[in-house]
Amino acid sequence: MAIVYTVSFAIGIIYAIVSSFGLFDFDVDADFQGDFPILSPIIIASFLTVFGGLGLLLNYQSSITPLNAALISVAAAIIIAVLLFFLVVWPMSKAERSTAHSEKDMVGQFAEVITPINKGGHGEIIYTQGGSRLSAPATTHEDKRIGIGEMVEVTEVTGGMFVVRKKK
Repeated sequence: MAIVYTVSFAIGIIYAIVSSFGLFDFDVDADFQGDFPILSPIIIASFLTVFGGLGLLLNYQSSITPLNAALISVAAAIIIAVLLFFLVVWPMSKAERSTAHSEKDMVGQFAEVITPINKGGHGEIIYTQGGSRLSAPATTHEDKRIGIGEMVEVTEVTGGMFVVRKKK
């Protein structure tokens, strides 16, 4: 059983070291009617590290039977993984979703021009989305210039460029 603990602990530690230097970054994206962030590599690595480390400690430093050491290690690893999920991963994914509004959601919405948009040229607009004021590059298909402070309607978003027309 010591080999299982050692391998688990080593995989968890190696993953933590390598990912902390940004050399290695991947994520599991399981789409079964949504994502399962509980399957994220960070959760899995923390489970393996706690399971392996505690298993080694109990195996060599206590008089607990190997079966009880394995059960305690699994239970502790599950508890740590669940706590990590609910205290770190889940709140972070909720925060990311709440601020990562789609630009496509702006179609039909209004914005204010902060840099003039000349016919065939580009300018800049400012808009409110999800309680935040954001700016974006904009262009227009209209035949006239749209000046600073004018209100516009977003008609489409293509490649991060907002196509607008004067508000009627």
